Amino acid sequence: MSHKVVLILGAGPHIGALSAKAFAAQGWKVALVARSLKDGYSSEGYLQIHGDLSQPQQVPSFFDKVSKALAIPSVVIYNALLRVPTESISGAVRSVANAKDSLSALSVSQIEHEMAVNCISAIVAAQQAVVGFKQLPADASKTFIYTGNKLHLATLEQVPLFNVGKSAAASLIHTASKSYRDAGFKFYFTNERLEDGSQAGADFDGPSRAALHVQLANDAKQGPWNYSFVKGKGYVEFGNLVEE
Repeated sequence: MSHKVVLILGAGPHIGALSAKAFAAQGWKVALVARSLKDGYSSEGYLQIHGDLSQPQQVPSFFDKVSKALAIPSVVIYNALLRVPTESISGAVRSVANAKDSLSALSVSQIEHEMAVNCISAIVAAQQAVVGFKQLPADASKTFIYTGNKLHLATLEQVPLFNVGKSAAASLIHTASKSYRDAGFKFYFTNERLEDGSQAGADFDGPSRAALHVQLANDAKQGPWNYSFVKGKGYVEFGNLVEE
């Protein structure tokens, strides 16, 4: 079917690549956006688009290119990895502050950059996804998935902007899941956990996340918007109370 198109924003070598492979195996056309890609097609037949998610104004053009080359995407996965010249925490890279003085050293440029990647471009992507979903037939998936973590419920003092960005993104997904429920549009903030409910961090399982993306795309109805899952178990309800 022409509406089986998945757009992966932030198509890195791990979750992005594995998700692309998982969808392609089920007959989906795949479009990828990343800074590391050149415009064109990959050897697997994926549409590749060079793009920078720290520049929100670029996001509408990604959707236009996919719609023209393939079709309107019925699944959009926001999987941005924030890279700035700092150290690595829990498997991703972002600005690291003094845990005992987390705000003093932040610059306006840091704030703008990290919020653009983690939140603002995600808002624009969700908006563009909705524009497309409204044009798709009733049997299309119409699913938007944000690759999240537990930082909307917990916090790491040394990465204040990462905490804020993920919290804002979670609020976006929660709002959209309610706003568009009657329209049949699905929105998910996925966050992988360990057995005890702590966040997976650097121990995340790429194949499990890719399989989950396909599952959520195939589900007929909206599930829990805050989709916490454990490798080998799937969705697990850990509660939504913010940790002190």
